[in-house]
Amino acid sequence: MKQLIALLIVISSLPVSTNAQRDRNNNNDPRLKNSANLVEKQYYQTDAQKMNLKDKVKSIRELTYTVAEKNSNIVKDKMTINNSENILSNFDKYGNITTTIWYTSTGKIDQSWEYKYIKPGMMSEMTYFNSNHNLIGKTTYEYNEADYLVKEIQYDNTGKVEKVFIYNYTFLGRREYLMETVDNNGKTLNHKEKISYDKDTNVVLEEKLISGFGKLHAYVYDGKKQIITDNYQEKIIIKGDEDYHVFSVTSIQYDLRGNVILKNSDDVYYKSKRSTKFEYVYDSHSNYTSKSTFPMGDNGILVSNSKIIERKIEYY
Repeated sequence: MKQLIALLIVISSLPVSTNAQRDRNNNNDPRLKNSANLVEKQYYQTDAQKMNLKDKVKSIRELTYTVAEKNSNIVKDKMTINNSENILSNFDKYGNITTTIWYTSTGKIDQSWEYKYIKPGMMSEMTYFNSNHNLIGKTTYEYNEADYLVKEIQYDNTGKVEKVFIYNYTFLGRREYLMETVDNNGKTLNHKEKISYDKDTNVVLEEKLISGFGKLHAYVYDGKKQIITDNYQEKIIIKGDEDYHVFSVTSIQYDLRGNVILKNSDDVYYKSKRSTKFEYVYDSHSNYTSKSTFPMGDNGILVSNSKIIERKIEYY
């Protein structure tokens, strides 16, 4: 409870209104509407960066297993039948995934996706195929001069447009914007407000999502990684409503390679707490070849909910 009170104090002291309100007071300036001159270019991470991969990875074959308890030890048991956990990912030399293939538990291809990019991390096209490599559909992406996504078009297997999403931006400053999502019928689906704070604050991202019905979903505060000891880093993610009432507080600890080793969640609304620990085996490139996920209960590891992911990694 003391930690939660302290976090609430941090939230209430965030500089939400100072800079943001100043920019809003100047929003009559027409340059603020979809202007690339007043904003920093949108930054995109490659898939390799998102996955915390080191060196130039060419492919990753990933299999997931259940675990069992034998002689008081947790050991790998059976391969899962879920095809979303039986994957081959191929990368280009820039770290972008170019193809993803999902397999059934018998080793047959279930479906595959192919990706094209404008530049590293900035996708232009995603194409979907079934087990026989027949086209299922395609999605294309368009961007403005500041590299912000402005249009997403979804096609069926005949090339007919199924859905169109338009992303309209109102830039409030170099690190702030409002985004409106509109479908092909002109219906507003949601609004998002995003504010990124500078390096001198305790928070690097604040997001507010409002649905088409005008209901506020949540604020998200994504804290910086703070070095706690010589052995790990930690950051805090806080979710709450527009009145800064906290819904949940999540503490995430990372090892020095940047992989999560402990995740503690405190759901204030449902009055529940969850804890999950992670263990890894690394190769000579500092990429993990085995990841064990252990949800924790009052009496230790919840074996039935635990799993082990094994990866075979090929490098350029």
